[in-house]
Amino acid sequence: MKKPLSQRARRNPPTSGATNVAIIGAGRGGAALMEIFANDPLVRIVGVAELDPKAPGLELARQFRIPITHDYRQLLAMERVDLIIDVSGDAEVWAFLQDFHRMGVT
Repeated sequence: MKKPLSQRARRNPPTSGATNVAIIGAGRGGAALMEIFANDPLVRIVGVAELDPKAPGLELARQFRIPITHDYRQLLAMERVDLIIDVSGDAEVWAFLQDFHRMGVT
């Protein structure tokens, strides 16, 4: 039986042309995204933001050696981010990202 991605080492290191992705939220949705992107050489997860220390995606982020922060704003300042995926369900985060988008960041 094939092991789930969370139990396998990442096999495809990101390429220099990879899209840098920041994930806000490490619940079920964030964990699923990490599983999807784990072996994609065209995606590099630059960090995950999560407030809940018991969120299921945090252990997965540690396994994949993805930087973790509690403050999503710090995540965006960590390094160049090409794509922000918000699966937090938090209205404050959504409003902040809308302002971020209006400033010309896509």
